[in-house]
Amino acid sequence: MVFEREFQIPGTDAVLTIKEPQHTYMAEIVSLMNPNRDGGNRQEILRRCKEGERVRLVLEAKDPNEPDGVAVFRENGEQLGYLEPFRSPTAWWHMYRSGEIAAKILALGSPQYLRSFNRSHQRHTPDEQEQIEFGCLLQITEGCPC
Repeated sequence: MVFEREFQIPGTDAVLTIKEPQHTYMAEIVSLMNPNRDGGNRQEILRRCKEGERVRLVLEAKDPNEPDGVAVFRENGEQLGYLEPFRSPTAWWHMYRSGEIAAKILALGSPQYLRSFNRSHQRHTPDEQEQIEFGCLLQITEGCPC
């Protein structure tokens, strides 16, 4: 599927139409055990989420250890974590180029349950897997009319 969007070229009457292919993929949220800056517990926040809930993706270019990090927030501003490093460069680059992107919660549950949706998602370190009680799998669509 292709999505078209139009841009007015500043200072002219010209309108540029850009065609973007739609691309959908799944991504896990990581850093689920870290507390939020306001002290919020991400595991408790995740338990209040619903499947199908829209979430916001935000570029996190301030962290020198993760220059292409993408933070994941609920619509009410609560941070859920970050996109897994395997997927964040893809979303980061798309967003950096001002591409349209939408994300929603596809599944919530144990890491084992989430892997039943996408068996290739075994990217957490063994220590983190044992600590996570409740995880989240997102569906991300690039090139969408958000």
